Amino acid sequence: MSLSAAEDLRRSRSGPYVCEVRGRGLDSLLDDPRLSGELSGFAGRLLEPLLEHDGRHGTRLTETFCLALALGSAEAAADRLFVHPNTVRYRLRRAQHLLGRDLSEPKERTALGLAAFVWLRDRDGRGASEKTVQRRPDKA
Repeated sequence: MSLSAAEDLRRSRSGPYVCEVRGRGLDSLLDDPRLSGELSGFAGRLLEPLLEHDGRHGTRLTETFCLALALGSAEAAADRLFVHPNTVRYRLRRAQHLLGRDLSEPKERTALGLAAFVWLRDRDGRGASEKTVQRRPDKA
């Protein structure tokens, strides 16, 4: 994107200029076909215990865990899922136990946060902040 903008400016021959190109952040990594498959695999491997648990028990631990990490709070995830914040907190403790990872460790939190964002984006087909969760019966 920035290369094409620079080429356009060069072709215009308008003399000295300053061009600001705003990057798209994490989305630009996820849109890169060389990386998107790797990142999806990374997310699947990290979240595998939750995905397996949800598949066996019909729960929504993966969705809850990923939303809470991506949105930054249990309250924001609860609003999105139409459940009480204590339900989200319970699910987060359960998910952390199943994952066997400590979210208080910065490296673990960063890896799981990236996995959460990727998983939500893959599931939704767009960024987590754009997703509207439909109302449906809810299981812990």
